Amino acid sequence: MARKSMKRKIQESLDSRPTKKAKKTQTSTSFQHIPAASQASVALQLPPELLLEILSYFKSLPVPIDTRARMLHEDYLERTDMLRALSQTCKVWRQMFLPLLWSSLNIVSSHSKSAAWYKTLSESLIRKSELVREMPELASYVRCMSLCLSRYAMPLVLSALVSMLERLPNLETLQIVRVHPHMITPLKNAFEGRVFPQIQVIYLPTAAHHLLRSCPNVVNVTCNSQDDGSTIVGALKKYCKKVEEVKGIYESGNILKRLTKAAPQLRTVEINLSASNVEPLKKFKHLQNVVFVFANVTAEDQQKGLDSRFKPFIQIARDALKGSTSAILSRKLQCKGKGWVMDIDLTTLN
Repeated sequence: MARKSMKRKIQESLDSRPTKKAKKTQTSTSFQHIPAASQASVALQLPPELLLEILSYFKSLPVPIDTRARMLHEDYLERTDMLRALSQTCKVWRQMFLPLLWSSLNIVSSHSKSAAWYKTLSESLIRKSELVREMPELASYVRCMSLCLSRYAMPLVLSALVSMLERLPNLETLQIVRVHPHMITPLKNAFEGRVFPQIQVIYLPTAAHHLLRSCPNVVNVTCNSQDDGSTIVGALKKYCKKVEEVKGIYESGNILKRLTKAAPQLRTVEINLSASNVEPLKKFKHLQNVVFVFANVTAEDQQKGLDSRFKPFIQIARDALKGSTSAILSRKLQCKGKGWVMDIDLTTLN
């Protein structure tokens, strides 16, 4: 109901017109920056902060998003559709909303009802690649991009993706929601010799780990596929020397031990645990945040108290944080599972 109310307020603002008395006051200094041709609309008097607050009620694609869906629901385009409509209202609002519209590219959702999701999303990526090539101003607005890769028209799509990444100078966050498992080698070949120093945050499945070779300045890396992230850790060691945050890995075997060598400057780590060794945490000298994910522990289990087998993990993490050089107040230890999150008290560390 709140969302519908907000939508109605926007429409009423767009349709409303000032009275004759109001027209006489529109030359006040408060609105001198608005072009004279646009001073007929009361909506233009709304402060930007209010407009942004209204827009926050419209659904958009979260970053990161945890999903195994191939093509996400069109509801995630709600905010995008509204921004597009507002940017086409007048010159003033175009200057305000066009950069917001292009700040985040969603290439994982569509209004198309076609069952051929792979064709829909691939063609969307190609069209957007052509747009940023033809309109560099739009390319400069992009800060975040989310996409899904299939084998449809693979050479053409990968070529378009590489071309687009080369033309997005301010892209900071890249979210790859899904990659077909048979695309590992094609991705490696397509990104061979390419470098995108602007990317600092990346969410990717292990099938896309070769992209990390092209992102030397990445700081935040999240594995969003349900595996141990072994190939991602290997790529970090070779190509990404500035990593400070790693999430989504599954501790099995010696993954954590390898991570200490791959990312010695690590400050934040999120580990999916079963019953593995987390002793290597003590080797991270700058550790600030540790998150343990107990995927099989429900909220009911948590209310009864963490299983005794998990308590040693928590104690090792506490010891690791205690030996860290990071500021005491910045340190955090958290455990979470199915429907629950718990912060561990660290007040005794100092």
